[in-house]
Amino acid sequence: MFLSYNLVDIRNVEEAIRRGIAIARMSVIEKLNTTEEIMEAIDKFADNLESEKEIKEFAEEVEYILEDKLEEGKLKKVKEIILNKSKGDDIMSHVHEVLRRDAERERKKILQEGRIEGAKESLMAVAKKMLMEKVDVEFISKITGLKKEEFVK
Repeated sequence: MFLSYNLVDIRNVEEAIRRGIAIARMSVIEKLNTTEEIMEAIDKFADNLESEKEIKEFAEEVEYILEDKLEEGKLKKVKEIILNKSKGDDIMSHVHEVLRRDAERERKKILQEGRIEGAKESLMAVAKKMLMEKVDVEFISKITGLKKEEFVK
């Protein structure tokens, strides 16, 4: 019995695109980190799809790969856009916009959480300094908005 293997160097995106093997596409997309890198790879892969079957398979691959990176509604939208490729839609501009908005929303959320965390840490530092100066605990709580349990230990 003679076995043969179809090896693809997934470090070489162009080779993976040219060979069009599902596992290579999935591996390439999965290893990418930024929205821009992911979009560029999806765009290149989508340009090489010809049949309805290939488009459907690719949409399912993308859905599987991105399920942990995108919320469910966005993921469905990306899949729907890919499936509409055969109808002549400008697939990548739509997908790119969906992913860009999602990434921007997540970035803003993380920044806001960081600001809140930083503000609270600053208030805690001020409260502790005021305690060291023997300022009344109730007064510190009133000024900082912190509960006394948060800064009295």
